[in-house]
Amino acid sequence: MFGENASRTGGQRILDSDFAYFANMSIADVAGKPIHFSDFTSEERAVFFDVWVRDTAILVEKNIGEENVDMLKDLASKNAALETALQDSKASASRGIVPSYADIQQMYSERYRDLNSKSNKETVKVPGASSRAVYNVNANSVAALKGMYKGGRPLVSGSGGSSSGGELVGHSAMAAYTSWNYNWDANRAAKTTVGSWWSPCAWFDGGVDGVQYEPLYVWCGTGSNAPKTASIYQAGNGVYIWDWFGSHWTLQEASNSEYESARSFAVDQKGLPYGNVFWKWDTGKYVCSALVWRAWYQVSTNYDMDANYVDSWVWPNDIATSLDVSRIVTWTNY
Repeated sequence: MFGENASRTGGQRILDSDFAYFANMSIADVAGKPIHFSDFTSEERAVFFDVWVRDTAILVEKNIGEENVDMLKDLASKNAALETALQDSKASASRGIVPSYADIQQMYSERYRDLNSKSNKETVKVPGASSRAVYNVNANSVAALKGMYKGGRPLVSGSGGSSSGGELVGHSAMAAYTSWNYNWDANRAAKTTVGSWWSPCAWFDGGVDGVQYEPLYVWCGTGSNAPKTASIYQAGNGVYIWDWFGSHWTLQEASNSEYESARSFAVDQKGLPYGNVFWKWDTGKYVCSALVWRAWYQVSTNYDMDANYVDSWVWPNDIATSLDVSRIVTWTNY
């Protein structure tokens, strides 16, 4: 487990190398400004490690089912309490007070206790088969996706609609058909993308565990479970072009046949279960980002969309980071 050889001073301290795979993730502070994990203090990193990896990720690895309502509520509470504690820590630092490990742990504990009080616990929403939301779509978001839609193109969101149950994780999927069907323009339930979901978090109508088609409102919906922002990317290799007048990174885009190979591979995985968040190499089950990663990796190892490269897991943010040079449009739903 990460950081097991790191020293302790008041709490678990993890090395920069241990924390590197979270470096490009971010959450919003109390004013809505992004906070990047790479900017966290060692104390904030230690609390994140202790809470998220030790408590939250362990619950995810157990493949909790919808029948485990109390455990799911606890998972949701821990995610919310952790995010709030990190926001509060940054807010304190902005006022000149740098919280210690113990201070941040106390922030987390207090928020966690509040969320689990008798009066608040019932407000923690755990999507289930009988309570899935159905949303309208944002017309501008639909237009943005439609304009850049192409089978096999990866999509990534950084908030809301997480397929693994935490706002800190996000979601990744792929355009499921070769091209946009104009009948989808006014059909919020049109199956436009393919992704993998952990069943308790498959909040959309008809959502089940594992690899499946996603309705349009998963990516362009106006409700709070849908992502606030989402992006679609071209697929290809980042190539550094050198010349005397202006060296730069550019994209060597994949061919149409490669797009089709990635798209068809992802669709062919429909019905496979949700995977282990810490093992991207399993081809019998997939987390959302591993499905996208594998679909392109099987086309060619040149399309390794894991920004960490050396580890055994891949996150939505890894997909976004590795494809940043090829991001072609981002939309806001609400």
